[in-house]
Amino acid sequence: KPMLDVVNFLRNNHFIIYIVSNSDRLFVRELVKQTSELNIPNDYVIGLDVQLKVDDDHKTIRRTATLIKRKDKVEAIAEEIGKHPVLSFGNSGSDEIMNDYCLHNDKYESQAYMVLADDTTRDCGDDDSKIQPLKQKYKEQ
Repeated sequence: KPMLDVVNFLRNNHFIIYIVSNSDRLFVRELVKQTSELNIPNDYVIGLDVQLKVDDDHKTIRRTATLIKRKDKVEAIAEEIGKHPVLSFGNSGSDEIMNDYCLHNDKYESQAYMVLADDTTRDCGDDDSKIQPLKQKYKEQ
């Protein structure tokens, strides 16, 4: 819910929103589609690509398990969006380079945020001994 509120706030203030993930793009597109409040088009979802196979009838496309190319989020943003982000929201260690890239935007003021999974009661959060060092690290950055 909080991230949906952020997406809606940004959309209402004329930001273009992309989902950038280290997960399978087709999988993430399905998740986005299932969360109708996101209302983000498929071509604004960036993720890992797998090889697709067209059946002999040329009517059915199947996903294979073959990864085409693994790229980090900065490379994916530069290649697929072609613009330097001004805001970045992450929730895992792989998002640190994306946030760093965002913060080094020479043209516009930029900001980056990290969501820390600290709710061990209602979610699979991490305990305080893991969260506190991350919280300090992200504040310093």
